[in-house]
Amino acid sequence: MQNLKQEKITLDKEKTTMKMVTESALKDRMCDYFREVEATGEELMVTKDGQLILKIISYNRYFGESESNHECASGQVHHH
Repeated sequence: MQNLKQEKITLDKEKTTMKMVTESALKDRMCDYFREVEATGEELMVTKDGQLILKIISYNRYFGESESNHECASGQVHHH
């Protein structure tokens, strides 16, 4: 996986590292960013015109791997 350029932000309160990219950077390399979020569990914040517009998270990290596997096997889809 190529090293993707982005700004890293560490939140002391939650001990979470997030990456921040622009909407145009996400459009150009969306698959790479999605793979990185999936592999690392790190959150990805997306900005447009300097404003935060999206937060992309790993489903398994947020809901737990066992729940996501159960939902996929049963064909259930949840929109949050």
